[in-house]
Amino acid sequence: MSVIQRLTPQSPWTPNTMKKLPVVAVIQTAWGSKFGGINSFSTELCRALAETLIAHRIVCVCLNASNEDHANARGSGVTLISLNVPDGKGAEEIPDNIRAAFHKSEIEHVEWWIGHDVITGPHALGCKERVQGSRAAVLMHMSYSDYAFIKHAPEDAAIIAQRTEAQRTTLSSADVGFAVGPLLFDRLIAIRDRASFMVVPGLVDLAPTLANPDRLHAITFGRFDSSESLIKQAPLVVAAFARAFRIGVETNNLTLKGARLRLIGTPNEVIVQLRALANLEAGRVVNIEAHDFIDDKAQLQRLLHECNICLMLSWHEGFGLSGWEAVGSGVPLIVSRNSGLYQLLHSLGGAATGCVTAIDVRGQADGQPNQEDIEAAKAALLTVSADIRKAQKDAIQLRHLLRFTHAFTWDRAARDVAIALGLQITTTLLDSISGAGGNRENQRSVSESADIETARRVITSADSHYQCGEYIQALETIESLRGYACISHAPELALDAVLKEAEICMRLSRYPPAMALVRRVAREAQDRSDWLRYIRALQVENVILRDQGHYADAVTLARKLLSIAEQKCQDRVDSVLRDLARSLALAGLCDEAVVHGMSAFEAAKNKGDKIAEAKASLAMGEAHRHGRNDASAIRSYSEAREISRRAGHVDCFLWSALGLSDSWFLQGELHASAETLDQLQSFLRNSGHTHPLEALHIRLSLCAIQIAQGIADDEDIRTIVSGYSDLDISWPAEYFQLLQQSGARIPRRF
Repeated sequence: MSVIQRLTPQSPWTPNTMKKLPVVAVIQTAWGSKFGGINSFSTELCRALAETLIAHRIVCVCLNASNEDHANARGSGVTLISLNVPDGKGAEEIPDNIRAAFHKSEIEHVEWWIGHDVITGPHALGCKERVQGSRAAVLMHMSYSDYAFIKHAPEDAAIIAQRTEAQRTTLSSADVGFAVGPLLFDRLIAIRDRASFMVVPGLVDLAPTLANPDRLHAITFGRFDSSESLIKQAPLVVAAFARAFRIGVETNNLTLKGARLRLIGTPNEVIVQLRALANLEAGRVVNIEAHDFIDDKAQLQRLLHECNICLMLSWHEGFGLSGWEAVGSGVPLIVSRNSGLYQLLHSLGGAATGCVTAIDVRGQADGQPNQEDIEAAKAALLTVSADIRKAQKDAIQLRHLLRFTHAFTWDRAARDVAIALGLQITTTLLDSISGAGGNRENQRSVSESADIETARRVITSADSHYQCGEYIQALETIESLRGYACISHAPELALDAVLKEAEICMRLSRYPPAMALVRRVAREAQDRSDWLRYIRALQVENVILRDQGHYADAVTLARKLLSIAEQKCQDRVDSVLRDLARSLALAGLCDEAVVHGMSAFEAAKNKGDKIAEAKASLAMGEAHRHGRNDASAIRSYSEAREISRRAGHVDCFLWSALGLSDSWFLQGELHASAETLDQLQSFLRNSGHTHPLEALHIRLSLCAIQIAQGIADDEDIRTIVSGYSDLDISWPAEYFQLLQQSGARIPRRF
């Protein structure tokens, strides 16, 4: 079922609708990658679930969260609840705190609680006990019995046994159990024989970038404090790298002689020890760049992408998110065989294991690196460094195999979780290309090629309806593409179709599903380096941000898109300039908005593109109106309205008329303002099409004229404000208040 199919023009999906949906509550210690891989995994899962579930709302519970965390979660369609409890507060009190926080936030119907291992799994079980009718699921992220007794001193055996039993009890008590990867899944089904499922994390969405292959630039990252020496094997990585570096110096091998190792997640006292070990093994100072743990995922990804080999040499690793991050980034990987990640690759066979270098890490009880392990890791480094370009090519092939053939994405992980929990999910045409082996242009039959051409014409037909404001007809046309099997072999068509579906949602003011769809398109397009569709998708998001009053975010996004368009897709520069001009105008940066609007207008004139000229004139009108250059605004809007009317571009026509009406109002020309609105209403009545936001703007504009005339009805004002509130738009309440109290005429925030 499409995200649209359950919506009708009479039942729009609004924030108030979302608040009434039953809740899936995910409990974690922090939002984002703070405090390690479990939170990073959980955050990505929350984001994907928010875009995947049809009839449920995702609420994430954290012990503490910043304002930035709340904004970040909200932008992903996730409601973030912060308990604001001090670190170390009694775990037994957390479920009561969660229940109180949910009551305060008016969150009533919780259907599922999801916890993570013994960290937040017991909280999920405690919440289930306190909330009648709810159920609990727990994800297994580690296997204490596999490593804890080796990691800790003998005198801690009783504590470890207690912790192991606590994990067993938590996993056994859940209604549904999940395990991350095959190694942990084997352990999970040994603990519980019912409702047990494996989840594979999604690969990173960023398209890979190839680092300089002329010298070895290695990286390892994780939590490498002194207690983790045996398990995470940071000393092994350092010792092996130092020996490879020493060989490079002795043989004058420039690739190794200029080598550098980047350690991330290393406390200062451990860095000192590891530097000493490296210098001892190399017989000289080694170029080691050390960082403590990095919470900023974007920064970590940037540092990873600058490297051409990653090492994950844990003695034991339940899955291995750091190695998975390298695989997703297209960075060659040397990996321990005793990890869930390697077992996953081994289960796939063929190129999956052939594209990584695996070694058997034996370990040593005191945490110092085993000499045989050092030699094995050194040999692996020498093999990779002998042909870094080939290793990078293999890494890209592996990523493509996992991403496009086996579909290891967060969308797929969220669907797997949702299906296991019995929750209804959205599907789009993008799902049809998952697991299809990517684009198979060279394998198409003649009949399939003909079907693809027909599908393209269907999308063109849908776009024609869309341009004319016939959104329901456009939607029905797009939905007909579900009958075309060829879509599974034509990712570009699937992207175009889902993008059009998102644009229709946006025009019908169905913002939550529109945002979910464009973000799926943006991720898929970015992953395929399809910058045209990536930009188009985020341009829809820019419109949504503007509509809902998030002007600063709209400006930030538009500036980002302009930079990308200038570098990667010149054909979209003019369009992005218009978006930037309109975003800047709403944010109050009107002088800059005029500059960008003029640039877009001149480009459209030079190309002879009348629709682009109309849209650029509209952007100029917005810049002038919000900058209170009313006369110039009237000229620009009038030109945009006339050109778009002749060209049949309904959206541009509607917004030009709305802006023109407001410009007349700002000049005190109430009759001209009302006349413009009357013409607009007549057009909408005759068209018979649905334009919910524009209709609200017309009602607000007419009511503003009535306020200026002293004949406004308070009930009408409340009804209009309520209509905007249903769309999560708040500025009309303040606008009416200012107009009623002071008579101040300020530009309407559209």
